[in-house]
Amino acid sequence: MVLFFSSSAFAAATKPNVQLWPGGKVYYEFSDSITNENRLTFKEVVKWWSFFGKIEFIERNNEENYVEIRSTGGKSASNAIGMAGGKQWINLGDWLSSTILHETGHVLGLIHEHTRTDRDKYVEILKENIKIGDEDIFDYAPTQIITNYDFNSIMHYHAYASSKNGLPTIRRIKGPNFTDLGGIHLSHGDKVAINRLYPKKQAHGYQEGIGLYNPSTGEVTLDNNRDGRYAQLQEELKKFDIFDQKALSGDWNGDGIDELAFYTPFPLDGYYQISMDKNGDGIITESEVNKEIIKVYKSNALIFISGDWNGDGVDELGYYDYQNKQFLLDNGNNILNEGEDSIIPMNFSTKWRPISGDWNGDGVDELAFYNIDNAEVCMDQNGDDVINQSECFIFIDIVEENGGLEYGDAFVAGDFDGDGKDTLALYTSINLYSIIKNPKFYINSHANVTWSESIGKRYTNYENNVLGVPLAGKWAKGLSYRENQN
Repeated sequence: MVLFFSSSAFAAATKPNVQLWPGGKVYYEFSDSITNENRLTFKEVVKWWSFFGKIEFIERNNEENYVEIRSTGGKSASNAIGMAGGKQWINLGDWLSSTILHETGHVLGLIHEHTRTDRDKYVEILKENIKIGDEDIFDYAPTQIITNYDFNSIMHYHAYASSKNGLPTIRRIKGPNFTDLGGIHLSHGDKVAINRLYPKKQAHGYQEGIGLYNPSTGEVTLDNNRDGRYAQLQEELKKFDIFDQKALSGDWNGDGIDELAFYTPFPLDGYYQISMDKNGDGIITESEVNKEIIKVYKSNALIFISGDWNGDGVDELGYYDYQNKQFLLDNGNNILNEGEDSIIPMNFSTKWRPISGDWNGDGVDELAFYNIDNAEVCMDQNGDDVINQSECFIFIDIVEENGGLEYGDAFVAGDFDGDGKDTLALYTSINLYSIIKNPKFYINSHANVTWSESIGKRYTNYENNVLGVPLAGKWAKGLSYRENQN
């Protein structure tokens, strides 16, 4: 059994056939020597696992399978990966949150990241610098790997672990930060991983609707009742460069309703600006409290996306960098920093556009690309952060009818039939050269390679000579988007 998913910074691993805790309920008891203060610290820290997986740490009554929490000094350690059966233990050499998270990670089923059998592709073990007697903690562990390596995992040793001479015992094979390893908090990959081992119940069954942003007028029209038709419910956007921008949708605050965000299609003054309606009030401000204005200081060609990268019910931002051939996915702090966030290498040219969706219904969004010429779509359907040729397909009927995609056509992803899995919709815009078609949405509701029907009709106030930006999401009824200059 494995741990699964995520990006060059997301991943983790477990031993084959690990025994997980039934229902995610981990029973424990403290040894008598542990102080009340340390007991309280432990209880608070382990709650972090519960935020990202269906996990509950419960003080033992008479349960047969449980963990004894010890603090005998010396090294922190755990005597089992996952549930061993009967009594097992962890020893805490200190009460730092990073130590508690690391050892309870073993209890939940995670092995040391640096002992993965594929580690030699990513890190080098410098045996000459390891303390005598500690060599075995750098040995390979039996592992079934289906994800990329996680340099930032709470389960990864830092670069100078068990050093006898102050020199690194582990270093990255590729820089620039050769000794930037391990973490003191749960990494983005740790969060995804634990949700894969102990998945939270997903709120499936909500059918999403389509939407359209008109960058010329600033209008956003949303199919609130999901009947496949537009209703004129949106107000005109005011100033703040919301005109002539790109639009995204996402549940920025975890309330179950998708809100909007807008970003500049090109860097201005050396940065991209993203304006997010994070609190869902329909007003985008520069308030430091809500932090609804984000700047990304990059001059490269970027396409921004959104998705729930860790399964916590909140959508974050990300972008694809065409120059460096990689995705960067926000870890939840709304900063989008290459030194902190998760990076996934994927080699696609500017003929391809990135998109994201929960293709397999596990509550975590995966990545995809579509080709703007021939309508070919390549999807990371199994969530391993690698797109294989077997995961690519062409929508045959689009190619036959239209000869591929035209300028302004675009795919969007959403759960259009309420089954908990995202599929694709195709937005066909106007033809700039001959103006021979009206804007429409085509829904691929059954995740096959043909389109079931056209469900969108041309919005009556939509100008024929304007290209729209398609959207999909769980919309709040009567929501209007406007800017507040105060």
